[in-house]
Amino acid sequence: MERSLRCPVCAARARDRELRPGQELRCARCGSTIKRPDRRGLAHAAWAAASTGLVLGVLANVYPILTFEVAGRRQATGIAGGVAGLLNQG
Repeated sequence: MERSLRCPVCAARARDRELRPGQELRCARCGSTIKRPDRRGLAHAAWAAASTGLVLGVLANVYPILTFEVAGRRQATGIAGGVAGLLNQG
């Protein structure tokens, strides 16, 4: 199913399509710009993934996720404490 866009100036219809960087969709009747490519693209997605990873990384190291109970003694530690314990054990 093809999507169509309307020109904001003369209301003529234009077929919607994917645009590459540097291209723009212009009205055949009046020549005004109907659509430009999304400039955020890959950089926007990279910043979103990096900031999400940072927040989740902080949360994972703040809250204990490893809990051990041996002989009635309970010990909880986070990721960094678990890695340090494994390195100490050899």
